[in-house]
Amino acid sequence: GKENKILFFRFSKSIESFISPPTYIINSPFPPQMDFDEIGEEGASLYETLTLEQKNACDDSLAALDDPFLPRLFYLDGCGGSGKTYLYNVIWKILMGRRIKMSCSAWTGIASTLLPDGRTIASIYKIGINKDCRASLLKLNNKEAAALRETSVFVENEASMISRETSGDNGSSIERCDGE
Repeated sequence: GKENKILFFRFSKSIESFISPPTYIINSPFPPQMDFDEIGEEGASLYETLTLEQKNACDDSLAALDDPFLPRLFYLDGCGGSGKTYLYNVIWKILMGRRIKMSCSAWTGIASTLLPDGRTIASIYKIGINKDCRASLLKLNNKEAAALRETSVFVENEASMISRETSGDNGSSIERCDGE
């Protein structure tokens, strides 16, 4: 912070004289030009590998996108290793093939890395982690709020780990971003 800059100034040094800046480049997990058709074909191919229960869950989820009168909130439950994350990945590829935006997030960073383009819930909804995750810092007129408004499907992995206080803030943030 400011105190460190003053200290470095007194010694006529900068942070770079103590620590070299990183030289590695972090690449995006997706190329700038995504081939939506190829991703959709891969999703269709992976759909054939799903179990009957996974296919039913996938079909119900996809049908809800086409019919606004169907229930649109799903809770996917299963033991560890039962294929929940695999199903999320298949649905994501199918939706990307249809050019439908889907946001995947999880309460923990480790779980979010298993999801396609996954992020933590705090990152997506700008939940203030210094305020016991009770308030969203999301501004309604910024690009993150616009991205949420443009998203059709939200996957919240490990929903049982989300506290009641936080899930209330998530819902409020989503509603506010939608203008309601």
